[in-house]
Amino acid sequence: MRCASGHLVLPHIHSSQAFWGLNIGLALMILLSLLPGGVLRLWDVLENGYWHARSLSYTATPLARHVEWLRIWGDSIFILFGVVPLVIGLLLAYRDLWRRQALGADSTRPAIGSHTP
Repeated sequence: MRCASGHLVLPHIHSSQAFWGLNIGLALMILLSLLPGGVLRLWDVLENGYWHARSLSYTATPLARHVEWLRIWGDSIFILFGVVPLVIGLLLAYRDLWRRQALGADSTRPAIGSHTP
């Protein structure tokens, strides 16, 4: 994305929050849903066979449904604290880029509010 954006600079606060929101959301998806669900399904495969673990008789159990719904916490954090700040930051960066091009300013200077080392 950095190569495709040219001189587009994402404001630091949005990029930092998006980074952590995306990573924490993905980690919660894995830890709360995918890992326990996979272990439970593996256990069912070893006890009853592959056909049973793929059937509705396993998927409709209360424990499998509960583990499936635990994923919503990771999904919510991923969307609210990862995707939304990223989209807002990109919109602000494009707005700043368009504003600088319309005013004829130097497009290589960093965007307002961006972190410069």
